[in-house]
Amino acid sequence: MFLVLDGGFEKKFNLFVAWARTQRPNAILSLLEGLPVRALYKFGNIGSDADKSCFHRFFRRAENLGVADAILYRRCRDLLCGAGNLDAHFTAIVALARNGHFTTMVANFIVRNLYMLDYVVDAVEDLLSIYQHP
Repeated sequence: MFLVLDGGFEKKFNLFVAWARTQRPNAILSLLEGLPVRALYKFGNIGSDADKSCFHRFFRRAENLGVADAILYRRCRDLLCGAGNLDAHFTAIVALARNGHFTTMVANFIVRNLYMLDYVVDAVEDLLSIYQHP
């Protein structure tokens, strides 16, 4: 749905909102989990101000529904910008990584080392878990 619609993100978001108004939360979550949310990251900083605003509203809604890619995007963005509670952001990223979300496992390794939160042993364990991921 999102990837084939031409135009800015505002149009995509409006289509999503119109559809979501007639759906139950589990149907919305099912669509978002099946959608390659990572493919939408590129829309975060392009287009008009309305497009950017709609992008962030979409990701906030997806995060509130528990979509892992949206949680990862918003938490990493906030960490790198120094916004909000950094401990809460790290906690959310670690929880997703422990649940086996591969992209979050990689992001966890990177941001923890950027913030120098890992000892060498922890860093090696993180790399092994990434390497051994199916």
